[in-house]
Amino acid sequence: MELFKSKLIISYGNFLSKQIADDEQRIIIDLLEKDEKAKLLDLGCLYGNRTYEFMEKISPAKTFGLDILSFALKKAKRDFGIIGKKGDLNKRFPFLDQSVDVVTSTHSIEHITNTDMFLSEIYRVLKPHGYCLIATDNLASWFNIFSLVLGRQPTAGPTISTRYLVTLSPLWWEGGSGGVRDIKFPMHHNVMTMKTLEILLEKYGFKVEKVLGSGYPPFPYPLASLFTKLDLYHSMFSVIKARKK
Repeated sequence: MELFKSKLIISYGNFLSKQIADDEQRIIIDLLEKDEKAKLLDLGCLYGNRTYEFMEKISPAKTFGLDILSFALKKAKRDFGIIGKKGDLNKRFPFLDQSVDVVTSTHSIEHITNTDMFLSEIYRVLKPHGYCLIATDNLASWFNIFSLVLGRQPTAGPTISTRYLVTLSPLWWEGGSGGVRDIKFPMHHNVMTMKTLEILLEKYGFKVEKVLGSGYPPFPYPLASLFTKLDLYHSMFSVIKARKK
């Protein structure tokens, strides 16, 4: 649809995408607990920019980053002192049982193919009463439902092509999730509803403490914040805090 390619729509989409990303990061940081003795593990840390913001809130004794990209881990170590571990998030994590206090995962779970391994590994490496924070796309967002009504692929995925943009995505059009410059980014394999992730975490032995939503396109903030409270399960992104029993 040509409407979504207009400069005005693209400009508004980029404005809204930044608002949503900033709000999601604020939500995650608010849910983190300061603990100077803690060991933090960030899954899919990339260059460590987000991880560093988590470190500022927690003040952990040690921070680990797990990612498949060696060059990104080197930069995270150089810039932020993050202890990088190379590994595939679909496989066993290179950490001992009950070795970390906090696990963060911001937009990693949708890129993996083995959700069961991913969640069971988070549970394994967490110490008793440790907690995880997972942020991911919400398949049931009105934004994705709108795409389906029009007969198009949901913006959140699953990703169908890494060469061509086949979704209606005015958000992040020029360089974010699903955007033209982002087509070679790893595919979205596991895109789930907020409720599904909540249920899965409980199945794997976690106690879900907080379920929050971020983003409610096409509405900007502060309207979006109001709507995510009134209609949580149709928010654009899911943010869930769960504690190991």
